[in-house]
Amino acid sequence: MRRWIRRWTPEGKPCVIAVPLGSRSVLASVWRVRLGRVTLYLLDTDLEENTPWDRELSARLYGGDREIRIQQEIILGIGGVRALKAMGLSPGCVASERGACRLRRPAAHSRLYRTR
Repeated sequence: MRRWIRRWTPEGKPCVIAVPLGSRSVLASVWRVRLGRVTLYLLDTDLEENTPWDRELSARLYGGDREIRIQQEIILGIGGVRALKAMGLSPGCVASERGACRLRRPAAHSRLYRTR
């Protein structure tokens, strides 16, 4: 049985991160699901604070046109790094689909250089 559990920050607040998309910011809540011994973190943009258009970004991956796909990759790549940081996690290994990887690396590197 899989249970989706809302993630919380170390301060005890729901883990919601902001991701810049052009001139706007999209909010995403973080959920955790355990698959056997693997912990999987998911980002959900279906939040009341987002516009109806942005709420649909995490409904289906790989759907829509090129613009939607790029926005999804930004949410997953940059948002993924921000989510881990917000939860106080610094994993030794992170996996994501190939498009989001291109955006995760610069976000992770910039976070690393700011902390030194």
